[in-house]
Amino acid sequence: MYSFLLFLVHLSVSREPLYNIEMVSHSKEISKILTKQIIKIPGYQGTTLICAIPDKTIAPTYDDDPSELLSGLTAKRFTILNEEDRLEICIDGESRLNGASLGFHSGFEYTNKSLFSYTEKGAKCNATHSWSLSIEYQCDNTVTKNNFYIPAFWQDDECTVKALIKTSRLCQHTKFSDEHVLNIKCISENDSKLLSIPDIY
Repeated sequence: MYSFLLFLVHLSVSREPLYNIEMVSHSKEISKILTKQIIKIPGYQGTTLICAIPDKTIAPTYDDDPSELLSGLTAKRFTILNEEDRLEICIDGESRLNGASLGFHSGFEYTNKSLFSYTEKGAKCNATHSWSLSIEYQCDNTVTKNNFYIPAFWQDDECTVKALIKTSRLCQHTKFSDEHVLNIKCISENDSKLLSIPDIY
């Protein structure tokens, strides 16, 4: 079974929607899709894809509390490493930096089209402050639905760690995105048994 792979391809159609591509393991999975269009996306040295495009374009429609879109992910633990540090994030629970507690989730804040979360009651950092974690969340349609992408974290001051989280779930919110997306399924041409597929360039 191929691991899922998501990326974006811009094609010249009306409104130029983003193509959110999911790799599948068998051409039968493509044939199940009710679609009017099958295309070939040229690649290099065996990387050409055969893709099925659905008729329905997905547009952001959600306009309630954006933190509700993260439900199901906030209880998971994510570990991020850099050259010197190990950050463990559990949004609904306790987060840690190099084993030291950054505290427990204290709530979300939604301001100026940005979503943030904060922690409190972390381990003692110095004589007057405790460790804390501040996270900013951004829309990114290239991230798989059931995952977070955490490209960076840094120490903002002596006792505060900041992190950036990207998620496609926020792209469902009208305040975070105006992109129209087509969720298409693709298979490697080498694995496909489909015939008479038009080229696009």
